[in-house]
Amino acid sequence: RRLEADLVIAGIGARPATDWLASSGMTIADGVRTDNTLCAAPGVYAAGDIARYDDSTSVLGLRMEHWTSAREHGMTVAANLLDAARATPVSGLPFVWSDQHGRRIQIVGNAVGKKVVFADTDDDGSYLAFVGDSTRVTGVAGFDRPRQFRAGRKLLENSRSWQAIDSVQL
Repeated sequence: RRLEADLVIAGIGARPATDWLASSGMTIADGVRTDNTLCAAPGVYAAGDIARYDDSTSVLGLRMEHWTSAREHGMTVAANLLDAARATPVSGLPFVWSDQHGRRIQIVGNAVGKKVVFADTDDDGSYLAFVGDSTRVTGVAGFDRPRQFRAGRKLLENSRSWQAIDSVQL
């Protein structure tokens, strides 16, 4: 059927190849389930787009399919393998961006939610949106709004309150 839309974004994503880990004893759920230090089992860590780790922005855990996460995870895992007694969690909010046909899409945090508030839109199709659940903001998505996106990202780093959106300088 045909649907009318002002904007369509298709996020295809990837399915992690975890079948070979079925009898490993690790929890496999759309990736390898880890704690926030990326530890999947004693002495075993997962990194990159296969790791589904505990994160403050998601109830189900987060799995990021972007090279920035893989790079940050690699550094975290290396440090944690070298000193497991002082293992540190993944730091910072997950962040992805893509430049497509001269336009920029940016997402920080977890932009999967039931509530979306468009805080800044324009006739050219650009926008800044806050995403979350009924109690808190969990992510920010921007389309051709880099300056406003930076302000939204700071809000997410400092506050998860829906009321705080009004204080963002757009």
